[in-house]
Amino acid sequence: MLETRTEKESNQNMAATLHPQKGITFVKPEAATKEKINERNQTDKKIYIPVYSKFLIAQLGALLWVLFSIWIALPWIDSLADIFGWVLTIFAIGGMAIVPGYISGIIIFSILLDRRPPVKIPGELPALSILIAAYNEENAIEDTLKSILTQDYSGSIEIIVIDDGSTDQTTNIIETITDPRIQLIKQKKNQGKASALNAGLAVASHGIIITVDADTFLYKDALKYIVGRYLGDPEGTAAVAGAIAVRNSRKSWVTRVQEWDYFHGIAVVKRVQSLYQGTLVAQGAFSLYQRDLVKEMGGWAPCVGEDIVLSWGLLKQGYRIGYAENAIVFTNVPETYKQGGFKFE
Repeated sequence: MLETRTEKESNQNMAATLHPQKGITFVKPEAATKEKINERNQTDKKIYIPVYSKFLIAQLGALLWVLFSIWIALPWIDSLADIFGWVLTIFAIGGMAIVPGYISGIIIFSILLDRRPPVKIPGELPALSILIAAYNEENAIEDTLKSILTQDYSGSIEIIVIDDGSTDQTTNIIETITDPRIQLIKQKKNQGKASALNAGLAVASHGIIITVDADTFLYKDALKYIVGRYLGDPEGTAAVAGAIAVRNSRKSWVTRVQEWDYFHGIAVVKRVQSLYQGTLVAQGAFSLYQRDLVKEMGGWAPCVGEDIVLSWGLLKQGYRIGYAENAIVFTNVPETYKQGGFKFE
């Protein structure tokens, strides 16, 4: 009986293990033995389809759908050709139905084949350094900070807010939120988002960095899910992108258009990319990075699209980027043409 109890206590108090690639510590769960993992895998995944095979199956399914669509539409195509001619008919039908149908087919079949493992949240989560670059964000910064402070996250968090030369009340609002986890860095003049993030990176204490835009609201458990996905992703994962939705989507028709773009153009595409181990960008609005790797890349480049430059630099070095579709945040998007910098000439 004493031997059994000792074994049980030993399992329950397994020492924190250093992840060889990711450079962080976390507690192994009691069931993390080779035998139990193999047994669980055999139960959960009786049939394993390699990523390359999934891609071929999705392509085949999309092509069959396109052929079926063309077959059932032949009478309609003939009728239109009699009126507009074959060139215009093929161009119109192909652009409005065939090509979008092919793309939708790839997305649908890919998601149907997606059987990613569930996120496993360890009892002790690693410490985080959250970087927020803020410039004239008096209308949003308070909500952003409160959404982080109310997260259910078992690990320690430091929140580094870099005020990038704001001329409004952003700094005063930050200083009214008295929480020891918040650290404020003031830059005398506006130097750009990359400069602000690099200033925060220089003082960050922890091995995991999360960037959050100053007008972004974190949904419940967003931190837990993005870190859980990172811990469960394959070796060589340098970053994980979160899922972004539009918070002010009902303000104008401009924001409604962007809501669909964020959903179809970003969320769905990233989900398919992650299925094929090919997520291309860890966006700055909400993503997780390994601090040491970001420093190796020289931080964020001083240019527009600094998150894209960093992401592609990591991919070029042979690292991968993951995607946590259940780590959701809501961001404010431009509500007018002028605010968004749109031009029609």
